Amino acid sequence: MGAAQRVVSLVPSLTETLVTWGVDVVGRTRFCLHGEGERVGGTKDPDVGAVVALRPDLVVANKEENRADDVAALQAAGLDVVVTDIGSLRDAAVELRRLGALVDRVDHAEALAGEIEAIRRDPPTVAAICYIWRKPWMAVGTGTFAHDVMSAGGFANVVTEDRYPDVGLDRHGAAVALLPSEPYPFTGRQLPEVEAVFGKGHAVLCDGQSLTWYGPRTVAGVEEVRALRGLGGLK
Repeated sequence: MGAAQRVVSLVPSLTETLVTWGVDVVGRTRFCLHGEGERVGGTKDPDVGAVVALRPDLVVANKEENRADDVAALQAAGLDVVVTDIGSLRDAAVELRRLGALVDRVDHAEALAGEIEAIRRDPPTVAAICYIWRKPWMAVGTGTFAHDVMSAGGFANVVTEDRYPDVGLDRHGAAVALLPSEPYPFTGRQLPEVEAVFGKGHAVLCDGQSLTWYGPRTVAGVEEVRALRGLGGLK
């Protein structure tokens, strides 16, 4: 099989990557912020028929962001689906190289992967918990990309469970609670509730894409997370 020319992406961060590389993304989810391809539903509920109708050479999915049943349905319809699995910065570099080879953007992928591999990792100096949902209060756990970004930025994640456990609104020994803008859209409205537990200035709003999007924004994302340690007297 030759390089994919028509691509449907079901992963917002990889849609950004593909568009940046100049790939023709003919289909994307409603959560994808980049490109002009047709909307084909959400990450958890893509319209399989709409994807098939676009006649893509490749569908890009992710083990965490997309459902196995939807991937199976796309494959049953005869489509070539690549399922990425990214739980760390190192994984991101590996999968970006794989994706670059599939869409004939090897040089672009190698340059981006090299930048990610060169990211400086700070020693963990601030104990933190990073919430990703409210009601129930779920947080970033181990084995996730966001956990590794936190670590690289100098935060010691106090959550030791895998993936995204329900840990409740509790300090768990953390000095700070990070409140990203996605997947739950934390805003200033939730600050008083969290600060009642963590203390004034120790609940920090941040850009969720800095923590969870892998691709062109990864290097800057780690720097933005690192900069959070300077807020509220943290270090």
